[in-house]
Amino acid sequence: MSPAVWALAVWALTALGCDARRRLPKPLADYLAAVEDLTLATDDGPPALAGLPRQRARRIDIPPGPTLDVRGFLGLHGCGLGEVVGGRNNALGRVMTYSQRALYSLKFMDVAERCLPAAEPPARETLTAALAHKRRHLPADVFNAIWAGREVAVLFSVADGPFVPGNADRAARSITALVEVVDDLRARRPADIEAALGPLNGLRAAGAALRRLNHGRYVIEAVTARLDAVDGATCAERGPALRAVFERHYVGRVQPLLAESDRAIRPLLTGLDRLYRRSVAGIDPPPALAAFHRDQLREDRGLRAAWRAALRAHAAAWMRLFERCGLPGVGPEAP
Repeated sequence: MSPAVWALAVWALTALGCDARRRLPKPLADYLAAVEDLTLATDDGPPALAGLPRQRARRIDIPPGPTLDVRGFLGLHGCGLGEVVGGRNNALGRVMTYSQRALYSLKFMDVAERCLPAAEPPARETLTAALAHKRRHLPADVFNAIWAGREVAVLFSVADGPFVPGNADRAARSITALVEVVDDLRARRPADIEAALGPLNGLRAAGAALRRLNHGRYVIEAVTARLDAVDGATCAERGPALRAVFERHYVGRVQPLLAESDRAIRPLLTGLDRLYRRSVAGIDPPPALAAFHRDQLREDRGLRAAWRAALRAHAAAWMRLFERCGLPGVGPEAP
């Protein structure tokens, strides 16, 4: 590689790192910069955050079920099933959302069960098989209504934007209601899934929450590493300045920000974890979405576990530095 190309590559990496760090919340960015100024250390910025898989990677494909011939279809008009199936096959029915498809499956089962006693062979056999198919795939229909829909895609958007605790709180309440809807639909109890999904429209709360965890974890891990690298000479020269950073930045601004974030984020992500677990009961979820759940939503794995561990390690790092540098006072507690 020529010197000019090498220099361009280094510049590009530096620019990308600076751009990523500009997206940090100001208290976190100021905290990291203040510690870097005293420890003479820097890096390339926060790691990229994995987004929600594309729709086709979070959708369960449901095979087509048995179909009635024209004679059998016409014979079911008297009991109302012909109208139900006809609505599914018209122009609007062919562009149903996933939530509408789940509701259609429930309506089909309800009407088909009433029609079955009066159906004549061979329509009876075909209708029996169609009912069995709908019952078998109802959990997948309900899963797709939640996880393959637009509302969840927007909810997990990681596009730039502020983390708003109020949005996280509203989304958490909607997710709690949605868990109940999933239970009702899987049990074939009446439930309005579209009304439950409605409050999530336009809320990017989950993506913003994950981005806040990612940024917070990056900053506190970076600062922890710099604090642990402080030696005796740095203690002697910059100990009082480090204590000032601790009081002004960490205690005064960062710890309240992290505590507020944790209080707002935990109910939302815990609710989404619960929603996912209820949605996949008894079915095999798409692998990409299962990995996303493991890495982003589970409290005992992935990003959330790393966030909690980083908070604990960071508080301990300040305590060690206070002891090592002989600074007065007691170190912080993890938020």
